Amino acid sequence: MPAGGFDFLGFHHRKRESWKRRGRHYLQKWPSNRAMAAIRGRVRERTDRRYASQPLQTVVADLNALLRGTVALATGVASGTLLR
Repeated sequence: MPAGGFDFLGFHHRKRESWKRRGRHYLQKWPSNRAMAAIRGRVRERTDRRYASQPLQTVVADLNALLRGTVALATGVASGTLLR
């Protein structure tokens, strides 16, 4: 496995040594930079000026659906700081 890890299926995977149990390793993963850029692009697209004429509730409902799906995919991975 490369020292810096690798990207696969939209996640960056890296083998890390446990800080509690020395000598034991585990797989750490979080959304890849490319996946995060795609998510930010979708958010930017859905908050574009062309949606300024739509009711705020409609725009927020659409954005909430996108973000809920993104968070559901990232559940169980170390992505807390990336999704803030």
